[in-house]
Amino acid sequence: MSIKKRLGLGAMSAVMGLSLIGTGTWAAFNDIESVQAKVGAGELNLDLKQLGNGPIDFKISNLKPGDHMTRTIKLDNIGSLAIKDVLMSIEGVEFENYAPDTVEDAGYGDTDTWGDNTAIEYLQQFKVSVIKVGAEGGAGGFPLDIIPSTANVTLADFYLASDSVAGDQHKIDNGATNAMISAAKTLVYNSINQVYIDDNSDRLNVSTINPDKWTGLPVIPGDDDNLQIKIEFVESNDDTNSDGTHDQNIFQGDSADITFQFEARQWGGLNVKDSDMKNGVVETNKKANSQTN
Repeated sequence: MSIKKRLGLGAMSAVMGLSLIGTGTWAAFNDIESVQAKVGAGELNLDLKQLGNGPIDFKISNLKPGDHMTRTIKLDNIGSLAIKDVLMSIEGVEFENYAPDTVEDAGYGDTDTWGDNTAIEYLQQFKVSVIKVGAEGGAGGFPLDIIPSTANVTLADFYLASDSVAGDQHKIDNGATNAMISAAKTLVYNSINQVYIDDNSDRLNVSTINPDKWTGLPVIPGDDDNLQIKIEFVESNDDTNSDGTHDQNIFQGDSADITFQFEARQWGGLNVKDSDMKNGVVETNKKANSQTN
């Protein structure tokens, strides 16, 4: 066979070989594994209970000047995530201005025992003190007065200063002005332990701030907080008007239903490491991030 013919067959074989590679199939060893990932969100859950197992009742009625009442509320974390803080505000006030239809209804025919007033004027008669009692048992400066008894903060001030969902219009409808709202925010801010004020909303944080132990409400270890609120119907120093009647007579028969709101918030997000986990659960998210032990 000539060299020209041999070269021709070689070229044909090369083409055929390429053709087989292009159209054929190849078997190879293969191994496929899978990893299952379960993604579950934790639960942020705050439970409120009044100590003594009674209802949490802030209905202010049938009180006279000089009376006071105290409510102690247990803040209990019953979820699976640590609570960073609990923000308290007055979300609404439903005011009933007592106005008898007849002289006889006014009380023994005496028309100076009642008068027309607004919700704000009524709430200004009540001084409020908020005392946070932590589970630290008195260590580290606790129990702590968030609003000290020496401060002259009224329910009206606290209501006007609260960042309410109802908004300022609801406050204006209850007898406030924009100037009164601004003044109340200044008064409350300057009267309160400012560490306990949330800068973004000006609301009051009523859970423990204690960097030396636990801040907020962790799940592990259990560290419930007791919040104590005292409301006093302050007796006016100006006992009588020019006609001899007491200046607080106009509030007789009035009442107000006050809605306190408590918002529990989570800690910021964490870079979860292997050391943060136990049996697939992020244990770090159960603890306060300020922990030192």
